Amino acid sequence: MVNKGEVNSWQDFVSIWVVSENNPPVADAGEDQSVPEGVLVMFDGSSSYDTDEDPISYSWISLQGVSMIQADDTDPILIAPYVDNDSVFQFTLTVFDGELLSEPDTLNLYVTNTDAIPSANLQSGMELYPNPAIGTIVISSEFRIGKIELLNLQGIVVKQLNSDALSIEMDLNDVPSGNYILRIYTGSGIIDRQLILK
Repeated sequence: MVNKGEVNSWQDFVSIWVVSENNPPVADAGEDQSVPEGVLVMFDGSSSYDTDEDPISYSWISLQGVSMIQADDTDPILIAPYVDNDSVFQFTLTVFDGELLSEPDTLNLYVTNTDAIPSANLQSGMELYPNPAIGTIVISSEFRIGKIELLNLQGIVVKQLNSDALSIEMDLNDVPSGNYILRIYTGSGIIDRQLILK
């Protein structure tokens, strides 16, 4: 409004709209890892970030189809594949801020063959059923089973069973539902299997 001492002018209003630009988040899959076959592996994508401080979600993908637990979490878990020769497996992490995807970041997992017998024989000679399971599971093997451990995703043993047989039943009715690792000790090597309890 302007006043020249006589009559006031009409007020004029100007609207200013401020539009914030959304920047894509940045994925960080962490450092490459080197491990022996059959061990429990955890990735760490917690260094991923969004410059606008928007919450982000995670998506891990194995380019060779390796199974992962919690592939939509910051720190997925997997069992290093059994290999007949030293091998490299690639995993990508992409994060999403609700509007934009990040560029994928790649992590290399170098797996060393350590088994005294061909890994294919050890794996093919082991059966676990049912999986997913409710209550009781059955583990059978061509190789004598000495001990079975049930581990949670933090690597803590929550149940253990000693054995000296080719086939064994394990009662898990007292174990809460969730994702676990079943570690099977045989006279010819150790096998880790992913297990889902309902």
